[in-house]
Amino acid sequence: MLSFTNVIRSIRTSAAILVFLGTLLGGYALYTTATGNFHEVAAGRVFRSAQLSEADLTAKIQRHGIRSILNLRGKNAGRDWYDDEIEVCKKNGVVHYDLPLSAGKDVSLERMEALVTILKKAPKPLLIHCESGADRAGFGAALYHLAVEGESASEADRELTIWYGHLPLIRREVQAMGRSLFRYSEYFGGGRCSKEP
Repeated sequence: MLSFTNVIRSIRTSAAILVFLGTLLGGYALYTTATGNFHEVAAGRVFRSAQLSEADLTAKIQRHGIRSILNLRGKNAGRDWYDDEIEVCKKNGVVHYDLPLSAGKDVSLERMEALVTILKKAPKPLLIHCESGADRAGFGAALYHLAVEGESASEADRELTIWYGHLPLIRREVQAMGRSLFRYSEYFGGGRCSKEP
């Protein structure tokens, strides 16, 4: 039988572990927010991020030579973030693509084919973004690995992880991104697609 002292000790240990994990996750969340969840997907060719401010987007374009942007939030004319992004693209000669996706809904094969077409034809370096950079941008990055670089679905799936803020066990609706990726892989026969020219 557990003594009262052992129960208290177990509660304190569990609480300390929870506080540590909460602090760790909170710190990482602050880090991804501060950096715009900006990451390289394919060396010097493809990047992913959250919605960046006008100043941050301009800096990323200049630093990484971004030549095209794929906005997975869809066209939002009249919204400050969208109008700023379009203006930054015009000023810097960057090609802009809009393709709306929902992180909580399975992506149709037709929509995935449209996305792959953009991923293949967009001038590189390409920046893929959504609002947080976790789910839709992760899906776009994973689809790039799968359909353009010819990686397997399990290799491409590394773009949909907690490292980027993708939390399918906590936010069950975002499991749609992983399901869609593996459905695309099955549709094209085992996930091996042709490499980009």
